[in-house]
Order: sequence, then C-alpha cells, then structure tokens
Amino acid sequence: MKQPTFSILIPTSGRADLIAMAVKSILDQTFRDFEIVIADLSGTEEVRSFEKSDSRIRYVFAPEGGLTTWDVAAKHAEGEYILWLDDDNYLLPFALDLFKRTIDRTHADIVSATHLYYYDRAHPRHYLRNNIGVVPFTGATHSLDPKKALEGIYAFARRGTGAPLPRFHFSATAVSRDVIQRAIRRLGFVLVTDVPNIHSLQPIVFAFAESCAFVDWPVVIVGRLGVSMSQGWSTKARERFRKKAFLPRLSPVHGYTRINGVLENLLRVRELLPDRLGAIPVNYEHFAGLYARELMYLDTELVTAVRNWREFFTFIETFPPEPRARLQREARKLRRRTPLVLIARRLGLHHFWRAVFSRVRTARRNRTSPRERMAHNQEFEIPIRERYHVNSIEDLARHIREIVLDQTGCDIASRPHVAGENADENVRKSHS
Repeated sequence: MKQPTFSILIPTSGRADLIAMAVKSILDQTFRDFEIVIADLSGTEEVRSFEKSDSRIRYVFAPEGGLTTWDVAAKHAEGEYILWLDDDNYLLPFALDLFKRTIDRTHADIVSATHLYYYDRAHPRHYLRNNIGVVPFTGATHSLDPKKALEGIYAFARRGTGAPLPRFHFSATAVSRDVIQRAIRRLGFVLVTDVPNIHSLQPIVFAFAESCAFVDWPVVIVGRLGVSMSQGWSTKARERFRKKAFLPRLSPVHGYTRINGVLENLLRVRELLPDRLGAIPVNYEHFAGLYARELMYLDTELVTAVRNWREFFTFIETFPPEPRARLQREARKLRRRTPLVLIARRLGLHHFWRAVFSRVRTARRNRTSPRERMAHNQEFEIPIRERYHVNSIEDLARHIREIVLDQTGCDIASRPHVAGENADENVRKSHS
C-alpha cells in the first residue's frame, strides 16, 4: 500500500461529537492523500465506529490514558508528514494543500502556519464569548532555525502578532515522519506523558528537526471552548489537584499553573537530551512575571495559595537587584488581590465581574475596526453570533471565508503569496 503524504492524528478522551467535527474537516480537504489515526482512551463503540465510515480512518485504543494518546498516535502513523489535530479544532479545507505546496518548495522538516480562534458561548471570559480571535497574517513564508526557535520560545517573551516567532500550534504544524522516528529511536517516545499538558512535544520535535518553514496564513480554527482544558486551566486547578497532584521535579516553583507546566516540560526534555538542548537557555525573569500573574488566578485552597506565594518570593530572591525589585513590586500587588479572587470564586461573584469587564472590553474593541487592527498588526476579535448566526465551529467553518473577507478585506481561501523565493531557498540550505 502506498504511503500517504499526511497522517492526521486525533488524540481524544472519547468526545465523539467533537471528533465527528474534526474528522469532517479532514475529509473535506482539497488535498486527498492522507490517513486519519484516532487515538482514544475511552474505548467506546461510538468512537470506534468512525473507523467504519472511511477506509482512510484507523482507530487505536490507548488504555493508559492521559497524554499517551498523543504518543500512541504518532507510533501508528504511516504518512510522510504528521499533524496532530485536537478533537476540538477544525482544519480549513485548503490546509493540507498549503502544507504540501510548502513542503514541495522547501523540503523542511517542520512546516507550520497560523490559526484562528473560536470562542464559544460557554467560554469563561465573557468578553470573548461568541467571537473569532484573529492573529493578523500576511501570507509570507519564513525560514526558521529550529534551535533558534526554541531559544525564542523559552525566553517566555511575546510571540505571534508583531513578534519574530509564531506560536507553533500543533493543529497547524506538520512534522516530517523522519523527525518522529529519530525521536522514537532515541527516547522511545515523542512526548513525556507524566507531566501536565503536551508541551514536551515541542522541544522534542524541534530538537530532532534540521529545518523549519512558517507560512503566515491561517489553516485551522482552534476551539477555545468552555469544555477545553486549556481554557479552564486556572479555574479548575482544585479539581486537577484532587485527581493528580502536580509534583514538578525540576521547576524551581510548585504552583500548578499553565506556564509552570510548560517550564517543567522543557526542563525534563533538556535533561533527557543534554547534547541537543543543553545549551537552550531559559529566561527565568520573564517566566517569573507570567507565573506570578497566573498564581493570582489559580483556584486553589487558601493554604496552598499562601505556600505558593511564599515559595515565589524565595525564588526571586536569587535574581539580580533590578529585576528582583521590579518583580517584588508587581508580585505584592498580585498577592494582595489573590484572596479577593478566591473569595469571589467561592461566592460566584467572579461571573458578575467578568460580565462587567466584558462590557468595558467590548466598548474599547469597538473603537477600532478589524481592518484597522489588521493593518496595524494588532490581534483582535470579531463578534459573530448575532451578525452571522454562528453557534458552533462547524457553523463558523461554513462562513469563515465570508466573515474574514467582510471584516478584514482578506480572502483566506485565496492562495497566500510567498515573500520571495529566498525564504524557500534559505529553508533548503538549512535542511541540507
């Protein structure tokens, strides 16, 4: 049997309704040479049945649970390039065609693009509900050195709009099977499965890649749904602690925040691959600023919050005088607000404050149009429910071209231009 060009992997915990949406988005691709691997930890017949609907779909049971679905799926993939598609994301019809053309031009180990966000009506942040999030895009192709990209990522500085590095969402990233095989031969896996979130996948993949091309064009709608784990990371921390405590082995702090999970992943991978990643620095000052803000919103017991803040102030004592003083000032303000956040959550008042804040943010947003924000390279949201009658990602996918064209003047279904052939040539040189 001929090797497919792409393997699209869908790791899932059995959310059949979302899987159906993700599968449909793949089957509707204009480029047809692909396979779909559904790696599922639920084992339900409803999810297994997808395999019967199309010969290109394979079902893999991953009974160990957790992040093993991501690893198991990669080990069963047969395509030349592999893409992980979250079960709550929607691949736009031209995505694989764009990736294939970029691969043919650059032969890069990693080909990445950008994405749009869909915030549903159950999103915890009221001002984002029923909106599309847009990261301004140009259509240009850029070459990136994978190691330099990792250095930028773990500088913990702003990425995406107006920044030199993209966000590298894995639902918008295709990785050569050769890279995956190199990682598996060395480590036995493509991501560490006993840490929170999937962020070990990024340093592992980039560590074994020799070249990367980035096309600044959206190819997927990323679902920022009320049921998405990433959207409830801070508000559901106590629930996660009850299931499994976060016990970082290498991070200098122990708060169960999203950014601390990212750091712990990197440090674990760097320990596993000292020859490839030992020289990748971590900007702990930038990390500390992000971590302190996340600590304020982390929904924990009061005794845990007190312990986390004490540990944080001890941690920043190791910093040089100027950043230490700045971080201490900022952290004291955030620490004072922490009890108010915890009490508001217990009493349900945070919903009221979010509703008020939503009105303020909406008023500010309406001062400038999406076209103006696009022109000035500013990330923005487009309200969609009332104007376009969108109630789901599938609804949005049917109307996304019309909406983006109407609001920004950009036709996302047209072929993105390439910023000169030099970008492609640079990728080929770095690959060779």
